[in-house]
Amino acid sequence: MSLYSQEIKKIVFNHSNAIIIGSGTNIMLEPIENNRKHKVRVQVNVKEITSYYRISQDEYNQICDAILKIENDTIAMNTRLIDGSFTTIGINYRDKERTFYASGLSKNDEKDKQRKNYLNAVNLITKAARLRMDRLADYN
Repeated sequence: MSLYSQEIKKIVFNHSNAIIIGSGTNIMLEPIENNRKHKVRVQVNVKEITSYYRISQDEYNQICDAILKIENDTIAMNTRLIDGSFTTIGINYRDKERTFYASGLSKNDEKDKQRKNYLNAVNLITKAARLRMDRLADYN
């Protein structure tokens, strides 16, 4: 699939852990139309609290480029976890949707090529949402 970062119209990120009640984190990034400053709106939902931020178009393009480096739609976990964390990254482009899935993310995934690309995209998304990755990865 040949896709460019400029074609991605929306990014939706979801992260949760089945054994931790209220652990859901939802982030949506969407460029603001007719915006002279070329800003991107970031909506963050954590524990029923919604926050809004803005990032630059360049930051958004970096996130899009990182997502486009993910080769597989599903990233298998390296270790066996019972009810570990589950993360999805969805993109909307050309009136289509594509979703990437991963379970059991951890900081050690930087050593594996496939999981490293996915983890890099997650890190950029959580940075845009002003969250820390350790809050997501450490409760697997």
